[in-house]
Amino acid sequence: VAVLRKMAAVAAMLAIVISGVLVMRSANGVKIIKSDSFYEGYKTAEPVKNAQSYADVQKAVSEILNEKSEAKDPQTVSDVNETAGNGVSDVQTTKNAADSFIKGYSAYVASVKKEIDSMSKFEPDGVAVYGDFKADIVKNDGEYLYIVSTVADAYTGDTVEQIKIVKADPNGAMENVSTVVLSEGAEIEECIEIYLKNNTLIAILNRYENAFAHASEISTVAVYYDISKPYAPLKIREHVQDGEYVSSNLYENRLCLVTAKTIPVENNSEGNEMIPSFSVNGKDIKLKAEDIFIAVNDPEASYLFVTVTDVSDFSKNTGCLAVLGCGRGIYCSASSVAVARNFVSVEADENGNYANLTEIYRFNINGSSIGFSGSYIARGALV
Repeated sequence: VAVLRKMAAVAAMLAIVISGVLVMRSANGVKIIKSDSFYEGYKTAEPVKNAQSYADVQKAVSEILNEKSEAKDPQTVSDVNETAGNGVSDVQTTKNAADSFIKGYSAYVASVKKEIDSMSKFEPDGVAVYGDFKADIVKNDGEYLYIVSTVADAYTGDTVEQIKIVKADPNGAMENVSTVVLSEGAEIEECIEIYLKNNTLIAILNRYENAFAHASEISTVAVYYDISKPYAPLKIREHVQDGEYVSSNLYENRLCLVTAKTIPVENNSEGNEMIPSFSVNGKDIKLKAEDIFIAVNDPEASYLFVTVTDVSDFSKNTGCLAVLGCGRGIYCSASSVAVARNFVSVEADENGNYANLTEIYRFNINGSSIGFSGSYIARGALV
């Protein structure tokens, strides 16, 4: 009887597998076999919209900033699905005249964000542990060590960021052959990661506006050095990107740099000044309107700004793309970047509860170019 039961179980399993294979072979890729009415209240088909002009971006920024400031006002008129009209911006937000409701909603959002932040430190970064594509503060090419360090300036007392290049002799002798000074001039800079690729050393730095608060950081800098002669490293390129550093990865010859550019609520700048930009060796490059995407569902007042540089051929254009209102959960692969953004549902259910939602965006990388591939919305917060 036991043998017959085992045989019957195996036969059933084989039947399931075979039928599954037949179904997959009959389909052209993955198909949706179930739709959830829950998602119908959200713009799932188009969680982000492509800007057509700088005016579209300015309009969306103004709406987001107004909504953030109005949410603090208990007299705000209730309007949970505000539509901007014919423009590309059509953001959803939560507003209510009841002060107690606003306080309760704000407390709920704060608790959710705190819970997510507490879990994020355990979250994998989506890349393998080994290889030159992984950033660090110490690199080794088998002959030399490249070590990020700081030292106090003998005259001013200021902290100087530097990279020491140390020759590691097989017999155990160590020699500091050269030192690359990273922080120069009046800027306050902090080297956070370095990459080593063939004869190119790349230092990633946070650049601060002043020395009093890290909250004042305004840009992220990638400085490239030719180290074909370790005794005399040569600076060959400086890439300065708007926003604070979020993440980076080096796959093959492509360096992907991700930053977050926050737009202050009190910002009254013109639209063009709100457009993300970067510079290469002092030449400023502003994103085109078609390279900017606008999140629809309760967007934040910030950009997620992504650039892709071919470190083997600097003559190629740097790929760039930004999402207005996007989050900071980044997952990289050799051919794409995925971004996850957590937010709370615009509308409450029949019990007055708000749902955690996650939007996921995918950007495909081809050479040094980057393009928007698609988006998806799922119920729940990332763990």
